[in-house]
Amino acid sequence: QTTKWAMLEEAVIDQHRHKLFEEKLVTNWGGEATALYPLQTIGDGNCLPHAAALCACGVQDRNCDMRNVIANALLDDRLAQFVYECWSQKERAVSGIGDREELDKMWADIVSRCVASKEQYLEDIHVFALSQGLRRPVIVFDHMHNEGAYNADERMQGLYLPYFHRREICCRDPLTLGYCGDHFV
Repeated sequence: QTTKWAMLEEAVIDQHRHKLFEEKLVTNWGGEATALYPLQTIGDGNCLPHAAALCACGVQDRNCDMRNVIANALLDDRLAQFVYECWSQKERAVSGIGDREELDKMWADIVSRCVASKEQYLEDIHVFALSQGLRRPVIVFDHMHNEGAYNADERMQGLYLPYFHRREICCRDPLTLGYCGDHFV
Protein backbone atom coordinates (compact mmCIF):
# COMPACT_ATOMS: atom_id res chain seq x y z
CA GLN A 1 0.00 0.00 0.00
CA THR A 2 2.82 2.43 0.86
CA THR A 3 4.52 1.78 -2.46
CA LYS A 4 1.31 2.47 -4.37
CA TRP A 5 0.83 5.75 -2.46
CA ALA A 6 4.43 6.77 -3.18
CA MET A 7 3.94 6.03 -6.88
CA LEU A 8 0.72 8.06 -6.92
CA GLU A 9 2.41 10.98 -5.14
CA GLU A 10 5.26 10.89 -7.66
CA ALA A 11 2.83 10.95 -10.59
CA VAL A 12 0.48 13.65 -9.27
CA ILE A 13 2.38 15.97 -6.91
CA ASP A 14 4.92 18.45 -8.25
CA GLN A 15 7.68 17.38 -5.86
CA HIS A 16 10.11 20.16 -6.77
CA ARG A 17 7.60 22.94 -6.15
CA HIS A 18 6.23 21.19 -3.07
CA LYS A 19 9.70 21.18 -1.53
CA LEU A 20 10.33 24.79 -2.56
CA PHE A 21 7.01 26.03 -1.11
CA GLU A 22 7.71 24.27 2.19
CA GLU A 23 11.33 25.48 2.38
CA LYS A 24 10.20 29.07 1.80
CA LEU A 25 7.42 28.64 4.41
CA VAL A 26 4.74 29.37 1.84
CA THR A 27 2.66 26.28 2.61
CA ASN A 28 2.47 23.63 5.30
CA TRP A 29 4.46 25.59 7.90
CA GLY A 30 1.90 25.17 10.66
CA GLY A 31 1.02 21.75 11.98
CA GLU A 32 -2.69 22.36 12.54
CA ALA A 33 -3.87 23.05 8.98
CA THR A 34 -4.54 20.51 6.27
CA ALA A 35 -1.42 20.11 4.13
CA LEU A 36 -1.42 21.63 0.64
CA TYR A 37 0.25 19.82 -2.25
CA PRO A 38 0.97 21.41 -5.64
CA LEU A 39 -0.28 19.19 -8.44
CA GLN A 40 1.69 18.76 -11.63
CA THR A 41 0.30 20.86 -14.45
CA ILE A 42 1.09 20.71 -18.12
CA GLY A 43 3.59 23.42 -19.10
CA ASP A 44 2.06 24.35 -22.45
CA GLY A 45 1.40 28.04 -21.79
CA ASN A 46 -2.00 27.19 -20.35
CA CYS A 47 -0.87 26.45 -16.80
CA LEU A 48 -3.27 28.85 -15.04
CA PRO A 49 -6.35 27.20 -16.59
CA HIS A 50 -4.81 23.73 -16.06
CA ALA A 51 -4.14 24.45 -12.36
CA ALA A 52 -7.62 25.92 -11.87
CA ALA A 53 -9.27 22.92 -13.56
CA LEU A 54 -7.20 20.51 -11.47
CA CYS A 55 -8.21 22.29 -8.29
CA ALA A 56 -11.88 22.58 -9.21
CA CYS A 57 -12.48 19.37 -11.16
CA GLY A 58 -9.43 17.11 -10.80
CA VAL A 59 -8.48 17.22 -14.51
CA GLN A 60 -6.23 19.31 -16.76
CA ASP A 61 -7.93 21.94 -18.93
CA ARG A 62 -7.39 20.12 -22.24
CA ASN A 63 -10.58 21.56 -23.81
CA CYS A 64 -9.76 25.13 -22.69
CA ASP A 65 -12.93 25.37 -20.59
CA MET A 66 -11.22 27.37 -17.82
CA ARG A 67 -9.46 29.55 -20.37
CA ASN A 68 -12.88 30.24 -21.91
CA VAL A 69 -14.18 31.25 -18.46
CA ILE A 70 -11.38 33.82 -18.28
CA ALA A 71 -11.97 34.98 -21.86
CA ASN A 72 -15.72 35.33 -21.29
CA ALA A 73 -15.07 37.44 -18.18
CA LEU A 74 -12.87 39.71 -20.30
CA LEU A 75 -15.38 39.92 -23.15
CA ASP A 76 -18.77 40.13 -21.41
CA ASP A 77 -19.73 43.81 -21.56
CA ARG A 78 -20.66 44.47 -17.93
CA LEU A 79 -18.16 42.10 -16.36
CA ALA A 80 -15.35 43.14 -18.70
CA GLN A 81 -15.95 46.80 -17.81
CA PHE A 82 -15.73 45.95 -14.10
CA VAL A 83 -12.50 43.94 -14.58
CA TYR A 84 -11.05 46.71 -16.77
CA GLU A 85 -11.78 49.37 -14.15
CA CYS A 86 -10.13 47.30 -11.40
CA TRP A 87 -7.11 46.63 -13.61
CA SER A 88 -6.73 50.21 -14.83
CA GLN A 89 -6.84 51.57 -11.26
CA LYS A 90 -4.04 49.18 -10.31
CA GLU A 91 -2.03 50.13 -13.42
CA ARG A 92 -2.37 53.83 -12.68
CA ALA A 93 -1.23 53.29 -9.10
CA VAL A 94 1.64 50.88 -9.85
CA SER A 95 3.07 52.17 -13.12
CA GLY A 96 1.74 55.71 -13.14
CA ILE A 97 0.16 55.31 -16.56
CA GLY A 98 -2.75 57.69 -16.83
CA ASP A 99 -3.18 57.92 -20.59
CA ARG A 100 -6.45 56.19 -21.55
CA GLU A 101 -5.16 55.34 -25.04
CA GLU A 102 -2.10 53.56 -23.64
CA LEU A 103 -4.23 51.72 -21.08
CA ASP A 104 -6.65 50.63 -23.81
CA LYS A 105 -3.77 49.28 -25.90
CA MET A 106 -2.42 47.33 -22.92
CA TRP A 107 -5.94 46.03 -22.18
CA ALA A 108 -6.35 44.85 -25.77
CA ASP A 109 -3.12 42.86 -25.37
CA ILE A 110 -4.37 41.30 -22.11
CA VAL A 111 -7.63 40.23 -23.75
CA SER A 112 -5.95 38.94 -26.91
CA ARG A 113 -3.46 36.85 -24.92
CA CYS A 114 -6.36 34.99 -23.39
CA VAL A 115 -8.60 34.76 -26.44
CA ALA A 116 -6.25 34.43 -29.40
CA SER A 117 -4.07 31.53 -28.32
CA LYS A 118 -3.84 29.09 -25.47
CA GLU A 119 -0.06 29.33 -25.42
CA GLN A 120 0.03 32.96 -24.28
CA TYR A 121 1.26 33.95 -20.82
CA LEU A 122 -1.49 34.93 -18.40
CA GLU A 123 -1.04 37.32 -15.50
CA ASP A 124 -2.71 38.42 -12.29
CA ILE A 125 -5.60 40.19 -14.02
CA HIS A 126 -6.44 36.86 -15.66
CA VAL A 127 -6.58 35.27 -12.19
CA PHE A 128 -8.94 38.06 -11.13
CA ALA A 129 -11.07 37.47 -14.25
CA LEU A 130 -11.10 33.73 -13.44
CA SER A 131 -12.46 34.44 -9.95
CA GLN A 132 -15.17 36.64 -11.46
CA GLY A 133 -16.06 34.08 -14.14
CA LEU A 134 -16.23 31.19 -11.67
CA ARG A 135 -17.90 33.32 -9.01
CA ARG A 136 -15.39 31.86 -6.62
CA PRO A 137 -12.41 33.16 -4.62
CA VAL A 138 -8.96 32.21 -5.84
CA ILE A 139 -5.95 32.12 -3.50
CA VAL A 140 -2.51 32.15 -5.11
CA PHE A 141 0.60 31.27 -3.11
CA ASP A 142 3.85 32.56 -4.62
CA HIS A 143 7.23 31.20 -3.56
CA MET A 144 8.80 34.66 -3.97
CA HIS A 145 6.25 36.33 -1.70
CA ASN A 146 8.74 37.58 0.86
CA GLU A 147 11.90 38.00 -1.18
CA GLY A 148 11.03 41.14 -3.10
CA ALA A 149 12.26 39.57 -6.34
CA TYR A 150 9.28 40.79 -8.36
CA ASN A 151 8.09 44.26 -9.17
CA ALA A 152 4.72 45.05 -7.62
CA ASP A 153 3.00 44.54 -10.97
CA GLU A 154 4.53 41.06 -11.43
CA ARG A 155 3.26 39.49 -8.23
CA MET A 156 0.74 36.69 -8.50
CA GLN A 157 0.30 36.05 -4.80
CA GLY A 158 -2.99 37.17 -3.42
CA LEU A 159 -6.61 36.62 -2.65
CA TYR A 160 -8.77 37.25 -5.71
CA LEU A 161 -12.40 37.77 -4.76
CA PRO A 162 -15.45 37.71 -7.05
CA TYR A 163 -16.45 41.28 -6.19
CA PHE A 164 -18.67 41.68 -9.24
CA HIS A 165 -21.22 39.12 -8.01
CA ARG A 166 -23.52 39.07 -5.01
CA ARG A 167 -22.19 36.93 -2.20
CA GLU A 168 -25.16 34.55 -2.19
CA ILE A 169 -24.52 33.39 -5.76
CA CYS A 170 -20.80 32.75 -5.21
CA CYS A 171 -19.08 29.57 -4.16
CA ARG A 172 -17.41 30.13 -0.79
CA ASP A 173 -14.74 27.44 -1.23
CA PRO A 174 -11.68 29.03 -2.80
CA LEU A 175 -9.49 27.55 -5.49
CA THR A 176 -6.00 27.34 -4.03
CA LEU A 177 -3.17 27.65 -6.55
CA GLY A 178 0.57 27.94 -6.35
CA TYR A 179 2.79 30.08 -8.57
CA CYS A 180 6.47 29.30 -8.93
CA GLY A 181 8.93 30.12 -11.67
CA ASP A 182 6.33 31.49 -14.11
CA HIS A 183 4.23 28.38 -13.68
CA PHE A 184 0.92 27.73 -11.91
CA VAL A 185 0.37 24.49 -9.99
